[in-house]
Amino acid sequence: MNKGKICSQCCHACLSVYEKILKRNNQLKNNANTRNALTSFDIWKKTGQKKVVLKISSLEEMFEIEKKAKAQNLITSIIVDAGRTQIEPNTETVIAIEPVPDDVVNKITGQLKLL
Repeated sequence: MNKGKICSQCCHACLSVYEKILKRNNQLKNNANTRNALTSFDIWKKTGQKKVVLKISSLEEMFEIEKKAKAQNLITSIIVDAGRTQIEPNTETVIAIEPVPDDVVNKITGQLKLL
């Protein structure tokens, strides 16, 4: 993928995770026991909304990252490209993980290099 395509795919993944977080947080806010809970997402929104883009070397590595994130009950999104431009249809291209503290995400992605 060229740089523009990578950026586009990453944006799709971020928006997908964002929508899933909003759905989860609405459920939390509607529950009397968790109505006032401060989530990692709330903190992220108030502290600059940091995003980090990392490079993976294979689909297998992407699926392993997803597995590790889901084991921590984190929201993820893998984007499957429609295949209208550079990629074959139904190709998984990128993964996004919900915003969490560095020490949490580094256990999942700490071995990866910056894109």
